[in-house]
Amino acid sequence: MIDFEEFTESAQQLFREAGELLRKLKHNQLDVEHIFYVLAQREGVGREVLEEMGVNLPGLLKDLEILLERR
Repeated sequence: MIDFEEFTESAQQLFREAGELLRKLKHNQLDVEHIFYVLAQREGVGREVLEEMGVNLPGLLKDLEILLERR
């Protein structure tokens, strides 16, 4: 079992937001797509790293939305 108390407050918030997305979409399992969607959408180090890598964030978010809608 994962002890989320070991994570930084920012990481804990990321998982809370991914859980909110999970419930909003009425999914029953938290997957990497939920976490990655929140990571790419919110301000923070994760998004900055993706930008530095040259990731097309609007395109990535759209692709993740499509994947999540298919579940």
